[in-house]
Amino acid sequence: MKEEYIYMCNAGRIALCESWAEHIGKTIAHETYPTNNLTSIIETYIERLDKTWNEVPNHIPIGLYHDLIDGGTEPISWNRDWSSSTTVLDNVSGFSNHQMFQCLNSNTVDIDDFKQLLISDYLNTTSNTTNEVDLLFNSY
Repeated sequence: MKEEYIYMCNAGRIALCESWAEHIGKTIAHETYPTNNLTSIIETYIERLDKTWNEVPNHIPIGLYHDLIDGGTEPISWNRDWSSSTTVLDNVSGFSNHQMFQCLNSNTVDIDDFKQLLISDYLNTTSNTTNEVDLLFNSY
């Protein structure tokens, strides 16, 4: 992708909207079809969320939102072509889809705005620290 397209107007907002839609779609699919309709022979929809890291350069990883909710051991996450992997540092849990959706307002133009709103408006409803949230976001 050419450099000038990376920073085009509203690119951050578009990335937020696309990643949020992917998260919600897979979350609802998992709730509707928890184990009997797998995305492949070995994965559920939630496992797909958990294992996706750096799927597309300059996009927000779809697993980030799930990691803000869940409290569990993270699997090894892979990029789109399976050429590299990482273990996401996820010591965060307790946020809700409703809280995250409330952070997606007209003033939220990129992932940094989203993170700051989440911390300022909802961190006190969880047992997380700002540092733990920062580490999660930075591990993506």
